Amino acid sequence: MPSLQARLRDLIVAIKSAFNALDGRVTAIETTPPAPSQLPFLGLGSATGDSTNRLAIESEFALLQNSTGSTQFTFGKLGVAENALQQLQEAGTSKARLGLVGDNDFSLMVSEDGLAWSEALKVNRFDGSVQFPKTTMPRAIFPIWAEENSSLGANQTEWAFGNGANTPFNKGIVLPFACELFALSLCLRQGSATVSAGRNGTEVGEIISSGTASHTTLTPPQAFVAGDTLGFRTKAASGTNSPNQITAWFRI
Repeated sequence: MPSLQARLRDLIVAIKSAFNALDGRVTAIETTPPAPSQLPFLGLGSATGDSTNRLAIESEFALLQNSTGSTQFTFGKLGVAENALQQLQEAGTSKARLGLVGDNDFSLMVSEDGLAWSEALKVNRFDGSVQFPKTTMPRAIFPIWAEENSSLGANQTEWAFGNGANTPFNKGIVLPFACELFALSLCLRQGSATVSAGRNGTEVGEIISSGTASHTTLTPPQAFVAGDTLGFRTKAASGTNSPNQITAWFRI
């Protein structure tokens, strides 16, 4: 009786002969499927991969895991002007994207129709500073004040910071960082006065008060840089008495 090996060999020969008799083209039986790296696209679940979405997955959940160490999922791009991003969709319409969009700064963008995009957040790739292009951030505001505990005199540098000595117009408070002077306020016990604010001894704004309290907004605001000094000078006064306070309002 022929061995099992011989009988299997005869069966394969018979199958090949049958196929050859049908169309004359089958000369070998392929028993090894193509390797996954050779697939032009792949669909998992009920999804179908195509030339645009070469990997398509229809699934409620997906898991990438390395039970023995770290896991890293990488998005790469050819050059700075290209994109490397994640895109979130609703019913096939893109609503949000995050990643490197047209440059190498990290961005978060949103859209209603998937065509027009608004950048909500941007992180600088060099220093990590964060910008919110569509959000107006509140600016920090701080006051610097001086007082004169006697009647005011015309054309006098009589204002003292912290109830100290009278301070020359060009020898006032030194600003340690860039900011802008945007308003002045003046409180008098009685009478009227005009008081100016100076940057390094040069007048940059004034306030006129006829009564107990006044304020004014400077248009345009006056920029100060680190190292600039703020001083005050009374330009005119009538019928004033102690106490009197002048305040400069800055924002960063």
